[in-house]
Amino acid sequence: MALTRDTCRRCDSTEVIHLVMGMPTPEAEETTPEWVHFGGCVGEPGQPDRRCETCGAAWTTDEETPTWAAAKLALGLRDDAEFLPFVAERIGWEFHIEEFPTDHEQGAVLRVEHGIDHADITFPTDVDQIAMALLDLRDVVELRSATAIMDELDNEDLDDEEGELMVANGIFCLEGEWEADLRERPSVKPVLELLERLGVAQHIHRDVSTVGEVGRYLRAWDDQRYDEFRVLSLVTHGDRNGLEWSPGETTSLRDLAAQLGDVARGCYVHVGGCSALRDDAQVQEFVASTGVKAVVGYRADVGWIESAGFEVVLLSRLTEHASEGRQARTLFGRVTDGRMDTARALKLVVATSAGIRRAQDEPV
Repeated sequence: MALTRDTCRRCDSTEVIHLVMGMPTPEAEETTPEWVHFGGCVGEPGQPDRRCETCGAAWTTDEETPTWAAAKLALGLRDDAEFLPFVAERIGWEFHIEEFPTDHEQGAVLRVEHGIDHADITFPTDVDQIAMALLDLRDVVELRSATAIMDELDNEDLDDEEGELMVANGIFCLEGEWEADLRERPSVKPVLELLERLGVAQHIHRDVSTVGEVGRYLRAWDDQRYDEFRVLSLVTHGDRNGLEWSPGETTSLRDLAAQLGDVARGCYVHVGGCSALRDDAQVQEFVASTGVKAVVGYRADVGWIESAGFEVVLLSRLTEHASEGRQARTLFGRVTDGRMDTARALKLVVATSAGIRRAQDEPV
């Protein structure tokens, strides 16, 4: 089997030397590529087995990263300063680190903080475990952020005459694949779980990755057992062409209307895909052909951080409208009350049979 030369984890150079412990046989000396160097019979634990001739980086190909220095190389980072921007770009939250471990300290702990929450990463570890720790911390921070937003809501709207929280309505949510990397775990589920714990709405959540799966679940939603679930939430990647459930599996608004038929008549539809409601003609056609009370979404590319708290409010208002029989034309005002700046930034769109209202068109 032919050997494949590694690429540098730091600078992407292909000028990488493979360091092999042991003494080569005469045959190996003749057939081994010149970029494979034999290092003799004596080595140290954790000794690098790769070295870049271009930038000088050295690393081990073992999955375990015994030190912070090894972890940086495994992540392709040049120095400590690149770690937090690297994390922010990939999982959407800006964290704080008071002090980085020394490069080669065994048993070191890297503490990553956000406000009162933190994650401790203890070495030795591996890249997957680092990613999992940071994603778990992100989930905690997102839930705390959403809870703070909910505390601002008018609690009287959530109480019945006896002072008990109502769960008179539900959200039926279909969520597509956000990342090709299965280690990534972004999800709307923390928002739905928070709303349920606060007594705002029940929820049914299903992961989908194909257009066929979407159609199957929409048909199942039509069962009378789910009559209380009057808000349909569709969350995944989106653009002007529609909703992308996974690579190559896209549903336009027209296709979605055909899949729904009359199933969503009288319901509210939340479209959580970025820019999915850019085409006014398709949006109005969707409302008319499906008979929904309203379809709500965004015209901008929406980030997790910017939208998480707002979506708690948005979904709570949608369920209130559905359960209380409020006029759909009042929805825009109730969602944006006190939150118009955020609504403008997200380019919120609320479409009803009366027309389309866009937050970006509202007077400042």
